[in-house]
Amino acid sequence: MWTYTGFGASLTVFGPLLQPIRETFNLAQAEMGLVFLVSATAFILSVLAGSTASDRYGRRPFVLAGPSLILLGFLTASVSPNWAIFLMASFIFGAGMGFVDGSLNALVIDVSEHSAASSLNYLHVFFGVGAFAGPLLVGVVLDAGLHWRWIAASTAGLSLTMLMPYFLVRFPPAAPAIALRTKQLLSSLFKPQPLLMLMVILFFVGMEATYSGWLPSYIALEFQASRGLAAYSLAFLYAGIVVGRAVSGLLVRNINHHLLIAATMGTSTLTGLIIAFTSTLPVALIGIALTGILIGGAFPTALAIGVRGQPAMVGALTGFILAGAGIAAAVFPPLTGLLIEYAGFKYAMLFPALLAIPATIAALTGYFMRDTNNSEVT
Repeated sequence: MWTYTGFGASLTVFGPLLQPIRETFNLAQAEMGLVFLVSATAFILSVLAGSTASDRYGRRPFVLAGPSLILLGFLTASVSPNWAIFLMASFIFGAGMGFVDGSLNALVIDVSEHSAASSLNYLHVFFGVGAFAGPLLVGVVLDAGLHWRWIAASTAGLSLTMLMPYFLVRFPPAAPAIALRTKQLLSSLFKPQPLLMLMVILFFVGMEATYSGWLPSYIALEFQASRGLAAYSLAFLYAGIVVGRAVSGLLVRNINHHLLIAATMGTSTLTGLIIAFTSTLPVALIGIALTGILIGGAFPTALAIGVRGQPAMVGALTGFILAGAGIAAAVFPPLTGLLIEYAGFKYAMLFPALLAIPATIAALTGYFMRDTNNSEVT
């Protein structure tokens, strides 16, 4: 829980810092999209390789590698003398986030037995707590006039507290490794449910990463808000996500998981339209919080569906599905940066709202293709 709290804070601090960093290195808005591309590429590589390897070698080395690389990445970013070194730092902490996300989700699934969807929702509540607290604290610090480099260095210190407790605890034994041929492995990965849940997570993270990266800039530039107040917009989003995941942790015990995802993601399109087209800041903040509540449970619930029924391949399946998150973070925020350059913030903020539609379609398709003999209790 503490690791995911720190992970949430680490992942969201750069949204509020985007404009100060851009000014330090004298960059255009579209160039800032490279941060997302580089870190997401590292995330994809580490979540695929680390999660799959953790099935064979155990979760411990990969859980330890995650906070270690986040620490090194943020420390490098805090002293980066130029844009190239900063991008290198982005690659390092992106790799660390991939190790955390893949191996820790797999570890929780290992010990959850038949309650993976509920356990993952509760675990990801703490991601939301960190993602709520991070922008809130950044907003206070920015309003106090502190440089972004000090915030990056403080995030490195936070990563150290995520790492140290794992030296004091015993890890559960890994599931017996099964030597699968490549054809067998691919056959398991490319079954309909893992593929469809990868799509749900891809479009969910497309929404989340786009809002996380660009909401503070949108609020600051379109509503003429201070950078501190603009940072608080992310706190509204993740406060909603915390509530959404806590509620989903209860709902998944009694409601079909596919239909829950479809209903909440589909409705979030409407609240996303409010964010994009309102001219009133309080209404925008309400729309942001409601969007967070609606989409909050989609990620952990989709992951639980995707790995169901294959305990010896939890790591490989987790890495495969979470690669969708990395692809989304690599593609959608930089694409939004281009939309901002050529169409303006208002129309660019319409983009993440529309991403909920294909996620809804994927969840509904999964519902109609589910194995009714081996599905969750409804």
